[in-house]
Order: sequence, then C-alpha cells, then structure tokens
Amino acid sequence: MDRRAWPRFTALDPRGWIGWWAEGDFHEAEARLLDVGEFGASVEVDRLPPRDCPLFFSLGGPVTAESVEAEVVATQPGRLKKVLVRMAFSTRCPDQLFAAIVHGPAYSPPREGEVRDQHGSSGV
Repeated sequence: MDRRAWPRFTALDPRGWIGWWAEGDFHEAEARLLDVGEFGASVEVDRLPPRDCPLFFSLGGPVTAESVEAEVVATQPGRLKKVLVRMAFSTRCPDQLFAAIVHGPAYSPPREGEVRDQHGSSGV
C-alpha cells in the first residue's frame, strides 16, 4: 500500500540531474528519474549524494532555470551499481517543471474550459 499523501507519476523522459554544494565545491550527477510527485521524487544516480546538504533537481542540468530544492530522505542500492535516492522537495514542485516531467517539455496547460484526456489530447 502506498502511504504517500500525494500520488507519484512516471516521467515521460527519465533523464534528470541532481546537484549539491559540499566543501565549497558544486557536485553534480546525472539522474534516472523513476517517479515524481508534487513534493518528491525517486532517482537512480551513479554516486551517493550527502544526506546533510540540500540537493537541487532539474531536467536539463545546472544552468536550467526550472529546478527544485530537495533533501535526501532515503538511499538504497539501485540497479546496475546505481544508488536509489528518494528525495523530498523543500516546496511544491514548480508547475512548469512538473508538467515537463509528466507530459514532456512541449506540454502546454489546458486553457480555461478545455478538456483533455489522460494523454493530454484535447477532446475537440
């Protein structure tokens, strides 16, 4: 049974990125996004990020305007010598970032009164 207060969704494109400051240097790692919710995500990375400093998550790397700060909640061995990192976002995931993760970067939100199916197609 899933005990989360907010549902998780599969990313349309699993490529992501995490970064963090440690000992005066900025570290980064490519991340494979497993699932995302409005307040957290699970990713697989090549190296273990520290638990005692904030992480920054985005889709396009460190120069991307759309990112969200997070903290490590749990880690465990992942697949193929990767590390599974479960993280909680410090704030609600920005709408534009969340939509890009779940629907793809070309997604545009429905206009007022417009109805779309679960795939984002208009019912017109």
